[in-house]
Amino acid sequence: MLQEKTKGYENIEVMAARTKYPQGAEKMLIKKVLGRSVPRGGLPADAGAVVSNVSSSKAIADAIRLGMPPVERVVCVTGERVRSPGNFIVKVGTSVQEILDFCGGIVGDDVTVKLGGPMMGIPQTELDVPVIKATNGIIACETDHTTAVECIKCGRCADVYRNFAIDADKPR
Repeated sequence: MLQEKTKGYENIEVMAARTKYPQGAEKMLIKKVLGRSVPRGGLPADAGAVVSNVSSSKAIADAIRLGMPPVERVVCVTGERVRSPGNFIVKVGTSVQEILDFCGGIVGDDVTVKLGGPMMGIPQTELDVPVIKATNGIIACETDHTTAVECIKCGRCADVYRNFAIDADKPR
């Protein structure tokens, strides 16, 4: 769809990339799309790139074309404990509780609600907090009662990283 919409522009190329964590990270995208590496401790500009996510690009376009500040954003509401998950355009300032209620509420009692992604999301103790311009996701999942243990040096993490790095270098 985006390829069709940008067909008439010589200076725009849309590349589709399959969903693979953590391919959304800007350094990974630059490597994938341009075949360039951002130097250690460097910025995307050091590789001749600027990376903007869709929400930021839309906010910039709205500011330039309409004179509008960011007043809404897309929020992904997901997790096995959300009755009806989905992606929603939400007004900045809407409470997390209101959004979860709109999705049919939370299923179960032992639930952790995080704002952000599954790995780096921030667990919430109160749900009467507003969506801000940086809120991209609300996740309701079963509370993890496992405890952290010391590394047993099995090497599986290195295998996963090595396989990802090899796959990320493959041209599409």
